[in-house]
Amino acid sequence: MSQENVEIVRAVYDATARRDRDALDAILTEHLAPEFEFEALLTGLTYKGATGARELVDDIQDTVGYTPEVLEAVDLGEHVLLVVRMAGRGSRSGVPVTQQGAVLFTFKADKIALAKSFSSKAEALEAVGLTE
Repeated sequence: MSQENVEIVRAVYDATARRDRDALDAILTEHLAPEFEFEALLTGLTYKGATGARELVDDIQDTVGYTPEVLEAVDLGEHVLLVVRMAGRGSRSGVPVTQQGAVLFTFKADKIALAKSFSSKAEALEAVGLTE
């Protein structure tokens, strides 16, 4: 099941990069737990449920119009770690923005229950008691 979890989170980022809202909504509807929360480093907010996940995508699009690229996906059993690069432009300044970070997803009962972004892969691994 863990490899399937990796594919699910990759699909979320792929749909987001393509700006395919219908595909993203279908994935969120099928694979998010009702209690889902995403703690976002970029905005400093916690987003709840499928509606919150959509708001997170909108907030980041409005800020930097980013396109995410998955650099690495790591199966950690009940967790999936993605190392991502986000590229875009500041919505007000037009300044190019490129940032690398990590997102740790926690699955419960085959659904994504929690996601949290980190500034590095090492920080995300440390959060689950692992090292690189």
